Amino acid sequence: MQQPTTPEFRLNYEEAFRFIVRDPRWLSKIALGAVFSFLSVFIIGAILVQGYLLLMAERVARAEPLPLPEWEDFGEIIRQGVSSFLLGLLLALPIILLYLLIFPLYLGAIGLLTGGSQAQVMGIGLMTLAGLAGLLIIPIAIMIAIIGPAAHAQLILHNGDLAAGLRFQEALRFIGRHKGQYAAAIALSFAVMSIFVWVGYIACFIGAFVTQFVAQLFQYHLIGQLCWYERTVRNTQSQMTR
Repeated sequence: MQQPTTPEFRLNYEEAFRFIVRDPRWLSKIALGAVFSFLSVFIIGAILVQGYLLLMAERVARAEPLPLPEWEDFGEIIRQGVSSFLLGLLLALPIILLYLLIFPLYLGAIGLLTGGSQAQVMGIGLMTLAGLAGLLIIPIAIMIAIIGPAAHAQLILHNGDLAAGLRFQEALRFIGRHKGQYAAAIALSFAVMSIFVWVGYIACFIGAFVTQFVAQLFQYHLIGQLCWYERTVRNTQSQMTR
């Protein structure tokens, strides 16, 4: 018996923008999102934004016609946001540790460079070591940028369960299953974020937080679309082939 083939999936980029203005209360929801983005410096703002983005992506994955949640159930928004925040922190841990290594190396090198010739040689050695350690930050940051959205997709698929987000093998399998569409989502999200934030800063300081929040909604809508495909089409296909 011939196994049924999995239908090909294409991200709907236009819908990732249009869904916002279809909501009759989109202005107030975006405004609150921008306020909490501004308050991200106090961490609680970042948690609220991250929780809202996860809830929105979950609604996209359930194919709800109006995915933008209300800013009402703050308990659930915070619960989801804490999981997302902790996941991001754990993903960034290698870079944090590198910075903790590089900073004292630079301080020690600067102190030695003001000493005698032998101390200066040691200082140059420490400065070189710090520079090499700094070069590791670039590939690690690229890896985090690639795997991060897939890890957050696991939160979306498992109701904000942090343990699911930490299953990096599953995140890598998620990337492998969607390859081209996932790469397109990451690349386009980066482009939209860069353009929107600069446009916002040119318009006004507060405008940058509005455009940043909109760009994040765009990215998480794309990830939510992949989660919808993962949850509905692929799961249904798997059940049919058993």
